[in-house]
Amino acid sequence: MGWFEQVRLIWSRLPGHQRVFMISVVIALVVVFTLVFAWAGREEYEILYGNLEAKSAGAIVDELRSRDVPYKLRDGGGTILVPRAQVHEARVDLATAGLPQASGQGYELLDTNKLGWTDFVQKLQFRRALEGEIARTIQALNEVSHARVHLVIPEPSLFQKDEKPTTASVMIKLRTGARLRDPQVQGIVHLVAAGVEGLTPENITVLDTNGRLLSKPADEESLLGSAADQVGLTHQIEEGLARKAQTALEQVLGPNKIVVRVSVDLDLERAETTRELYDSENPAIRSEQRTEQSSAEAGTSEESVTNYEISKTIQRIVEIPGSIKRLSASVFIDGTYETTEEGERIYAPRSQEEMDKLSGLIKTTLGFDATRGDELSIANIAFDDTEMLQNMREMERAHRLDMIQKVGGIAVSLLLAGGALLILWRIFKRGTQETVSSEVEAIGHIEEIEDAEARRVAKDARILRLEKKVQEISKDPAEEIARIVRAWLKEA
Repeated sequence: MGWFEQVRLIWSRLPGHQRVFMISVVIALVVVFTLVFAWAGREEYEILYGNLEAKSAGAIVDELRSRDVPYKLRDGGGTILVPRAQVHEARVDLATAGLPQASGQGYELLDTNKLGWTDFVQKLQFRRALEGEIARTIQALNEVSHARVHLVIPEPSLFQKDEKPTTASVMIKLRTGARLRDPQVQGIVHLVAAGVEGLTPENITVLDTNGRLLSKPADEESLLGSAADQVGLTHQIEEGLARKAQTALEQVLGPNKIVVRVSVDLDLERAETTRELYDSENPAIRSEQRTEQSSAEAGTSEESVTNYEISKTIQRIVEIPGSIKRLSASVFIDGTYETTEEGERIYAPRSQEEMDKLSGLIKTTLGFDATRGDELSIANIAFDDTEMLQNMREMERAHRLDMIQKVGGIAVSLLLAGGALLILWRIFKRGTQETVSSEVEAIGHIEEIEDAEARRVAKDARILRLEKKVQEISKDPAEEIARIVRAWLKEA
């Protein structure tokens, strides 16, 4: 009897509820393994281009459709994703097709020159091309997503007093999370000024898409610019000094062991001093006159007159604003901690000798000068690290829960699969045992046949089938095999 016939025989002898259960288990296993393989074999997508305009995104999508490249849209259509294995190939193909298109048109506008263009149209096209080229250059910055430039170039006048200055305005759209620093804004201003004839940085306005003025007009009376620039300079110096001291001390004490706050009083006035220095010991010759007289009686006589003048030196000294008039610093240093056998942390203050060394290090780092009235306050106090320890415990708990979920999910899946296989094996084994028992019963019924030869042939055939069944279930426990063999010998 083949394995198919054996399975069919076992299946035909199973009750209805067991059949339903086995079918349900098989279907559940097929679904689970199908989902697992689908999840493991899913195709990962990667960003092809991001922060795209609607027009550029539409052109790219049309090109991808024509090339049968699967894609996904995100961020309202501004981000296009394609399968990771096709990212580089898709970028090369799109670049060959001239995509994504650069916003605005540059000097290629002048390539389509027409005979019917008037002088006004030629100037207008040149201005449009210049605006497009400058916008493209600004978009080369990593922080800039889109830029648009407007130039106002007045016609030259015969009289200088009637000439109007060239002006420009720049609108910038920043990338998500990006921010332009003041030096970068000034760089954009000077870039535009250098690219347009007759344009000065004072006549350039830079805005972002939120309407914020990025360019700041310079104050001609102050080398530091406006009041906002002065406040920014003060804050920058304070932050720089505090960061310098904190970095130096963290190398000694470790992270989260020190807090430094610095306050500076800057001299923001522009002073100009003129000095006249006189040197009376080294007079300078102002003029000298010589006179010679000759006569027969007296001969030749010479007379000289020398006028001296005290030397004078004139010095004109311009003091640049921004020097530090006074510095104040507050430093808080955490102590050390000891852990007892019970796990309790005990605070221990630092020694006075150690605090004196740290104070000297801070003064040297900050450029402390007692003659100008600088002040330094240093304190050794226990930091409140309750929140930090709680956050660390929360992070550890979250990490532990994540690991438990991952490992638990795998373990539950394995248990379910193992349980389902065990149930199927039990049902199959039970069916096999029932088949063997039926064979043994059939051997017993053979004794009722009257013809001795027919009884012997039928009995031999049944015994051979029973031997095969015993061999097929030879992996069963020894007690069950012994029971089956004893039943066979008894009936034989």
